[in-house]
Amino acid sequence: MIDDWPPAEPIPSFANDIEREGARRAVTWLLDDIGREGIAIKVIALRYVFRREPRPMAVLAKKYRVTKAAISKQATALANSLGFPALASPTARESYSRGQRRSWRSGRRKKKCGSSSNGAVATNDGIGI
Repeated sequence: MIDDWPPAEPIPSFANDIEREGARRAVTWLLDDIGREGIAIKVIALRYVFRREPRPMAVLAKKYRVTKAAISKQATALANSLGFPALASPTARESYSRGQRRSWRSGRRKKKCGSSSNGAVATNDGIGI
């Protein structure tokens, strides 16, 4: 997964032991926060949080067979836990919000009510998907 990514910048040298210890603690905290589950998605998300990934999320999602929503969800969680600003631009958030309002007004949105044993999702109109 990482083989074709752009080369990383060299690890910076630290001026003193205090900086080195601070960096060690930050990386340790980050690794603990990421955890072991879904590590690939979390590493991709981390690249977006730190603005190190120039490619669109959709491209990476397709390439690594994950959903864009999964990457976005992890990126948002990491950004929030690190105190970083939101990843989506105000224009993107407003566009999404307008689309959601349009969808609700038209009645096209189906609310998930649960799922059956065969994997079909029941909707509020009683028709399984």
